[in-house]
Amino acid sequence: EGKPSHELKISFAVDSLKILPKTHLAAMRMLDPDGLARLAWERPLAIVESVLQPGQPGPTPAWLEEQLVGNGTLTPADWKKWWATCRAELRKDPRFDAPTRKTQAISFQAAASSEADRLDSVYFNTASFGDKLKAIESFIRTVESNPNQVVGQHQKLSRVISDLAQRVAHHKKKDAALTFQALIFANQLLEMHQLTHATEQEAEVLNENQYLLDLEGDALADLIDGVNSSLRRRILQRLSILRPDLWLDQCLELVPLLGAQAFETILETACSDAVPDHLATRLLSIIRQNEVSPETLLAIVRNYRPDHPLFGSISGTELFQASLRVLQAGTLHDGPAPRGQKRLYDAISGPALQGLIEGLSP
Repeated sequence: EGKPSHELKISFAVDSLKILPKTHLAAMRMLDPDGLARLAWERPLAIVESVLQPGQPGPTPAWLEEQLVGNGTLTPADWKKWWATCRAELRKDPRFDAPTRKTQAISFQAAASSEADRLDSVYFNTASFGDKLKAIESFIRTVESNPNQVVGQHQKLSRVISDLAQRVAHHKKKDAALTFQALIFANQLLEMHQLTHATEQEAEVLNENQYLLDLEGDALADLIDGVNSSLRRRILQRLSILRPDLWLDQCLELVPLLGAQAFETILETACSDAVPDHLATRLLSIIRQNEVSPETLLAIVRNYRPDHPLFGSISGTELFQASLRVLQAGTLHDGPAPRGQKRLYDAISGPALQGLIEGLSP
């Protein structure tokens, strides 16, 4: 009575009991026994990782057997097969020392957590959202060739993901390109380690597909134009899957807002059998009404292919005339011609002019 260590004194539970994460073996045994059984066979080391605690010895084979066999996750016969597999994986991993006795604890080298510790430190001590993403990108590049470096670090990764979800919710209407990069990195972290998890609310915020579906107009144009070529290709390919009947129509509406590289990626992504006639007519209308920049028109000239359905209504002569109109409009302004106009002029002058008329005209 009156002693905090008294085992029957419930009021002292808050001081003496520890809350286990949902990914801990003991928690999964109670909350998700089927998931625990699948995880045990798919990734035996994940069972060991789930109970590792910094500064404390790892589990013993006897304790693991009690946890897995005692509640029916594994039969005694299955346990022997499972432990043989797990022990073999422990021996392959230089960060673990496989025990030789059932009562010997599995030894884990804390050095394996250095990269996750570094990410945790840099991420939470960096103010800029962009710099935080650079820290995550650096971490992913470092560990992707050796996933064992994140063994036992799912709690740190989950902490980063939780903060990332809050920042995505805050930035999603301010910077589309930065937000999309954050979504990709967050999902890469989630895929990196099966024990790393996001709450239901965080998963909803970090849904890359839903984010793309919600973007329209200027925001989508800013995203497509604001990312590198690899991400741009990923965005357009994802849109072509999410909106197979609408994505190209939507992108063409953005042509006046897009740069040349973005338009070239649209052409690469467009499938020859997925371009309705009205879209070719729409592109022709855009060209005739001078709604494109010199850079985008240059992309059209360079990528023009008479057999591509998107160019079905456009002749080489039409492109040449549109180019002249854009160049003529550029001469009305004082000062040197913009680089895009110069490149467009070079593309349709001299030998290129004859090629445009003879080679592109029907």
